[in-house]
Amino acid sequence: EGVGVQAMWQRLFLQNEEAWAGRQQKLLLSDEQITEAMRSAFPGRESAIFTEVRRVRARWNRGAWGSSLKEDRPTSYRYVLNGDGKFHRTGSRGNPIE
Repeated sequence: EGVGVQAMWQRLFLQNEEAWAGRQQKLLLSDEQITEAMRSAFPGRESAIFTEVRRVRARWNRGAWGSSLKEDRPTSYRYVLNGDGKFHRTGSRGNPIE
């Protein structure tokens, strides 16, 4: 796709928050799916950071990336698929928040 690793993380986090805001459950990604999307976007590149979604999300949420989106970027949340077949938004400790 011609995007870098950081841009891909950004894309996935933004897409997830847009899907949640639009109540589009089918478009939400769990952390495991985000890991797979990163691996798929960068085949042959084995990076341990692809499995560290929570760590990357924490940096994103702290504004650690020098981006013009810093002020406008939404908080990225973790989405967990529960036994009811629906995603639930969770906080940093994994507790459902909505």
